[in-house]
Amino acid sequence: MIKNLSIRYHLPLLIVAPSVLVVGLIAIILFQRTRQNINIVSVELARTTTANVEDNLRDYLSVPNTINQLNLQSIALGALNLDDLTNLELYFWNQIQIFEGVKSLYFGNPQGEFRGATILNSGEVGISIAGQVTNSSVIRYATTSDGRKTEIVHQVANYDPRIRPWYQAALQSNKPIWTDIYQDFSAQELAITAAQVVKDSQGEILGVLAVDLFFQGINQFLQDLTIGKTGQVLIIDREGVLIASSNPDLIAEAQRNQDLLNIVESENELISAIAENLLNEFGSFFRLESTVNSSLTWNRKHVSVQVKSFRDRLGLDWLIVVIIPEADFMQQVAIQARITFVLELLILLSSLGIGLGVSRWVLQPIFQFSEAADQIKSQSFNPQTLENLYQRQDEVGELARVFVDMAVETGDRQQSLQDELNLLNFQVSQSNDNPYELTALKKWQKKASCIRTVYDYHPHLPQLLSQVPYYQHLTPEQLSQLVMEGKIKRVEVGDYICREDQPGDEFYIILTGSVRIFVEKINKPLVILSSGQSFGELALMLGGNRTATAIAIEATTLFSIDRLNFGKVLHQYPQMAEQIAQDLHRHQTELQERKQLLAEYGLLEDNETDLLQQIKSRMKTLFNL
Repeated sequence: MIKNLSIRYHLPLLIVAPSVLVVGLIAIILFQRTRQNINIVSVELARTTTANVEDNLRDYLSVPNTINQLNLQSIALGALNLDDLTNLELYFWNQIQIFEGVKSLYFGNPQGEFRGATILNSGEVGISIAGQVTNSSVIRYATTSDGRKTEIVHQVANYDPRIRPWYQAALQSNKPIWTDIYQDFSAQELAITAAQVVKDSQGEILGVLAVDLFFQGINQFLQDLTIGKTGQVLIIDREGVLIASSNPDLIAEAQRNQDLLNIVESENELISAIAENLLNEFGSFFRLESTVNSSLTWNRKHVSVQVKSFRDRLGLDWLIVVIIPEADFMQQVAIQARITFVLELLILLSSLGIGLGVSRWVLQPIFQFSEAADQIKSQSFNPQTLENLYQRQDEVGELARVFVDMAVETGDRQQSLQDELNLLNFQVSQSNDNPYELTALKKWQKKASCIRTVYDYHPHLPQLLSQVPYYQHLTPEQLSQLVMEGKIKRVEVGDYICREDQPGDEFYIILTGSVRIFVEKINKPLVILSSGQSFGELALMLGGNRTATAIAIEATTLFSIDRLNFGKVLHQYPQMAEQIAQDLHRHQTELQERKQLLAEYGLLEDNETDLLQQIKSRMKTLFNL
C-alpha cells in the first residue's frame, strides 16, 4: 500500500510527520512532568500539613498532663491541701480559667469525696461536688464572678467517683494515663481524660487528679488549615474511630449518631472509600507505621493519601490522615494542556504550510517531466512542455536540457524501430508455425517440521541435571549419559504431564514454560515450577505412585527420562547407584515421607531399620542391579 502511495503525498507527509511527532512527544513529556510535579507538591503539602497538625496536637494534649503535674507538685509542697475541700473547689475554679480547651478538672479520694470545676454549656465556670454533703449525688453549681456557688444547674444521684473509669484506670496504672475516648452526652462532643494517682510520702493513696479534654479545639484548628482547595485532615485511632476532622460534616455525623464513628462506616463515600483502600492495602490500621503514602481513584478522580502515626509518652496511639484530591492541582495541568495544544496546532499548521510549499516546489518539475514522458510515449513530444525548466540554471535546468536532447533522439530511434517492427511482423506472418509442447516435471517435497531433539539442548542439560539435589555428585560423563538416554516432550496449556496415584516412572526437567503441581483430590495447589526446575526424581528412583498432579499452565518443553533408560545408565555405571543413594540419604525429610508411602504400598521390608540400606535395597530391586 505504501509503495503505491504517490510522491505527491509522500513528500508532504515526510516533512510534516516529524514535526507532529516531536510536538506530540514534547506534549506527553510536559504532561508527565507536570503530573510528577503535582505528586511531589501534594506529598510535600501533606508532609508539612502533617507536621503542623502533629505539633499542634502535642501542644494541645500536653495541657491536661501539665495541669495534673502542677497540682501534684502543689500537693507535695503543701500549697494545696486535699483535706480542705472548699478551698479545693475554689482552686480548681481559678485554674480552669487559665488553660484553654480544658472542659473539667477534678479530684476524687478513697472516701468517695469529689470536687471539681467545669465549663458549663453557657461558657461560664461551674463547680461540681459529690460525697457525704450531697448524699452521694453529684451536684453542679453555677458560680458568681468570685467563685461562690449559686443555683444548681445539674444533679445526678448515686455518684461514686471511686468506681468511675478514670479513677480505676489511674489506680491500675499507678502512673499518668489517658482514658479511652468517650462521647460526652451533655456537650455532644468527644473527650478524653488525663488521670494521675496521688500518694503521700508513705505511698498511701490520697486520691486521683483528672482533667477532661474536649476535641473541639483540635477540630477548630484542623478546620482553619488550608490544604489545597478541598483537602481534608482526619485524626483516628487504631480502630478507625474518628477523633477529629477538618470536615464539619464528619463531626456532625458523629454527633448525630451519639456514638463513636468508625470511618469505615461513614456516610461520606470518599472517607469510607479511603478507609477500605487502606485496609485492603495494609490489612489493619495497626500495621500503619511511621509515614505511609497511598492513593486511590474515587469517582474517576485521583486522590492522594498520607498517613502518619502519632504517639505520646502517656500511651496515645493515633493516626493523622491527610487527604489531597489531585483535582486541586489539575487546573494547572489543564492550562498547560491548552497551551501545549495551541502551540502544537500552530506548529502543525506552519509545518503543513511549509511542507506543501516545499513539496510543490520540488514536485512541480517532476510532474512536468512526467507529462513530457507521456508525450514521448505517444510520439507527440513538444519541447515547449519543458521550456520553463529548460531555462533554469540549476540541476533541474541541466536535467531538462538533457531530457529534451534525449527525447528528440528517442523519437528518431522510435520511428526507426517501428519501421523494423512492421517488417518483422510481415515476415512472421509468412512463416509456418512449428508448435511444440513443453513438458515440465517438478517434484514437490512436503515440508517436514524440524523437531528439535535432545541434542539441541545437550550443552545445557548436564548443568541442569547437576542442580538436582540427588545428582550433584555425578561426574560429567555420567550426567551426559543420562542426557543421551532422555527425550524431549512438548505439552500445551492444560495438558496433564502426570496424574496423582499413577505410577511414578518418569522424571522431568522444565526447559521452557511452567507447570503447576497440586493435590488433585482436594484441589490444593502446592507450587508452580518454571524453567530450570525439576520434579518426579524421587518417584523415579524409589518407585511408588505419584502423590500430586502436574499440569502445564502454558506451552511447555520438558526433558524426561523414564525408569527403563535410567536403569540402563545405572547398569553402565554401577557406582552411580551408591552415589545417588548417599545423596538421597542426606535428604531425610523427603525420604521419611516417601518411606511412609512405600510402606503403604508394601514396597519396603518391615524389618529394615537402616534408612540408607533401605534406599540401596529399593534401588537394586527397582532397577535389577
